[in-house]
Amino acid sequence: MKNYTNLFFIWNLILISTLVNGQRKGVFVGVNYAVNNVHILNKNDRDEGGLLDFQTTFKSAYGINFGYQISSVWGVQSGILFSGQGQEYSTAGIQIADYNTSLKYIKIPLLLKWNSNQEKLISLTAQFGFQSSILTSATSSRERVFYFFNATSEDVKNYYAKHNLDLVVGPGLQLNLGHLTLIGIFRMDISMTDIESKSKKPGDRNNAANLSFGLPQLSLNYSFGH
Repeated sequence: MKNYTNLFFIWNLILISTLVNGQRKGVFVGVNYAVNNVHILNKNDRDEGGLLDFQTTFKSAYGINFGYQISSVWGVQSGILFSGQGQEYSTAGIQIADYNTSLKYIKIPLLLKWNSNQEKLISLTAQFGFQSSILTSATSSRERVFYFFNATSEDVKNYYAKHNLDLVVGPGLQLNLGHLTLIGIFRMDISMTDIESKSKKPGDRNNAANLSFGLPQLSLNYSFGH
């Protein structure tokens, strides 16, 4: 975890250096919303085969954006994102034994933003960087997360890490309307650290990771620059 913390710190320095050395073209703020296809990735659960099948799971995410447009091509972006994660499962084809795990996070990204040409009405855009994910709630109908089905969803927050570091990447399109920009990003984020509490999980259980895909993430930003 220490190595990932150092990586996050170095990434902050790179973004700050880019901002200081670049010609600032303007501050922007905005809002975003996405319906995400989400997954909890774990090799032990996947190896259960037909005894434990992953079901397609969707969760919503929304928040605010803010950042600096350094030039017509480059910018830096952060914000606050309220995001649902989790996974729905089916168990050996027995409907009464199906269960789900639902997680909620506050995500704080630090991203490098690229645009092909903001002078055009429509331009290509992309984001890359890292984000800090802070767990706010966790419920599951699986007993102690790692064991058997439980008919009642219970609070399992103690079985998950309080904080994760994620990798973020996303290509998309941007509609440039003067001070307003409408952006559609096929945003993917994936955990780089174990989302489960190591002190709670069995010793033979592999690391678990959150994965989400925005379908897409839509953002509306207002720029105060010229």
